[in-house]
Amino acid sequence: MEQMHSTRSTAYGPSPKLEVGDARSKSEQPHEDFDSNKERANFNRQGLTGCVFLPGGERLRLLNYQSNFISSIENMDNLRNLVILDLYNNNIEKIGGIDNLVNLRVLMLGRNRIQRIENLHFTPRLDVLDLHSNLIKKIENISSLTELRVLNLEDNKITHMENLPSSSLVELNLKRNNVIAVNNSQSLFNLRRLILSGNQINGFEQISDLLMSSSIVELSLDSNAICSDHYYRAILINRIKTLKYLDGKRVAEDERRLAARIAKREADRRKENDRVVLLSEERARAIARVKAHWDREVIQLGGQSIKKPKATPDKDSATGSSSARIKRAIISGEEGIISDSSTSFLFIQNGRLSIFGNALSCLDRIDPPTSLCLEQNNIQSLRQLQCLESMRTMKKIALSILHNRIVKSSLFFNFVINVVGPSLRSLNSVDVTEEMYFMAQKRFAAVARKSTQSDSVSATEDVCAVSKGMKLFANSHVSELVKSTIDKLAQNEEFDRQFFAMVTRTVSSTTEAFSR
Repeated sequence: MEQMHSTRSTAYGPSPKLEVGDARSKSEQPHEDFDSNKERANFNRQGLTGCVFLPGGERLRLLNYQSNFISSIENMDNLRNLVILDLYNNNIEKIGGIDNLVNLRVLMLGRNRIQRIENLHFTPRLDVLDLHSNLIKKIENISSLTELRVLNLEDNKITHMENLPSSSLVELNLKRNNVIAVNNSQSLFNLRRLILSGNQINGFEQISDLLMSSSIVELSLDSNAICSDHYYRAILINRIKTLKYLDGKRVAEDERRLAARIAKREADRRKENDRVVLLSEERARAIARVKAHWDREVIQLGGQSIKKPKATPDKDSATGSSSARIKRAIISGEEGIISDSSTSFLFIQNGRLSIFGNALSCLDRIDPPTSLCLEQNNIQSLRQLQCLESMRTMKKIALSILHNRIVKSSLFFNFVINVVGPSLRSLNSVDVTEEMYFMAQKRFAAVARKSTQSDSVSATEDVCAVSKGMKLFANSHVSELVKSTIDKLAQNEEFDRQFFAMVTRTVSSTTEAFSR
């Protein structure tokens, strides 16, 4: 701190003629060569072990005891008009003996052995307090110093920035301490310069109060772990609007504008994350509610499978209402929950329509977005997926049916591809190719033919068609396995024959070479 350093190098004037031996042995006796008419006294580097008694010291305004061996502050009772007291680089362990220094403005106690801040209420007019390079662990007993502007606590053992005089402090140096938290800094409404270099500040949550400051002009946080954050400067510059210097580097207007853009982008990202989390929580609650409804119905029917007739707009007004809401949401680009009841749940997010529960039947009356989610729908049979047939005439769509028991079926993939047809772009994040579509058609030809017949076909006939398709697929699959096994056996036999011939030739050629 330039101000503190300049105080330390103040011209103290000519030293009085001092018998060093007498001063060390009789520090409490009046010093006979001291000129009581002088306003300054300099005892710098005199090898003193105690403060000299200065008769007639009422006129004295500056007293320098730098670089001696003084262990306690004493002989100050008659120095009521003293303004500057410099005891830098001594052996002082306790702040005391300053009861009558009511006009003291500058107190320099750096490089001593002080462990606690105390007894400063006797110096209410103190303006500069230097306690750097001591053994202080806590900031305390200075809140009453209502005129204190500069406080130097560099190189101590302080862990928290707290208990500071809020109305007056302008400059604070806590460099090279063990600071882990900055508390109530927003109350320091006159603080302009703050040095926190070389501490243990790891994240912005430790300086959250500091980010609300409306007065700091110069801030130093270098040599802290927080500096490794990629957006460290941008966050501080954007949050502390008055900041002009950060870690000794001037904040340019271009950097301030860039910081504002980065902060806006991060705020939007956090807002979106919060929205997604909230939506996920609502989704989880709704799915749990729908599942509970399913479970109650299963219990009521004695654990038997529930078969429900296909809903129509006339008979199922709830589903029809859901269809209308989905259409409006798709057209308007609306996102969020579209329908939420005890038996169904629909919502749109990032152009993806998610459907849960009994609302599956609305698929034949809407044109969904480019992505459809049917995850966690308690789908256990292929029969339940017949509703996807209405999507055959739609635009290319990505379909996800993960987290349903039917996915584990070996017939699932080909069945869905065949039912939806060329409209299916991807299924469970797997791109559907033309080759996959033709293979599905081949294996489920009977089901495909059945799906083109009249809607009046009974559920029993549909089940028979599915069963026939499964049989055709099973026969085809078994035939492929048999053919593959026969081909592998033939390859093994050919390998054995070729290997035997090769070994025979090698042995013959080797024998002929040795015989020669």
